[in-house]
Amino acid sequence: MKRLDFKLSSKKIIFYSYVLISVIITISFFASSFFLYKNFFLSISQSEEVIYLRKQVAIESVDIKKFDDIINKINKKIQPKEFKIVNNPFSGN
Repeated sequence: MKRLDFKLSSKKIIFYSYVLISVIITISFFASSFFLYKNFFLSISQSEEVIYLRKQVAIESVDIKKFDDIINKINKKIQPKEFKIVNNPFSGN
C-alpha cells in the first residue's frame, strides 16, 4: 500500500483557513437571513394584513342565534318541495 504524504506549508494552511472561514461566514449569513425573513419580515407583513383587514371587518358583534335562524330559513326556502304521488288522471283506472 502506498502511503500518502501530505506536506502542508504555511501558505496552504493560510489558504485553507481563509476558505474555511469564508464558507462559515457565508453559511452563517444565509442562516441569519433566513431566520430574519421567517421571524421578522413575515410577522410584520401579517400584522400589516391584520391592520388592513381590521378596517374592513364589521365592528358590531353578530347574534349567532339569529344568524343560524336566518340561514336555516334560507336553506328551507331553497330546498325543492316534495310532491306526493298523484294518480294519472288519463289512465283508464
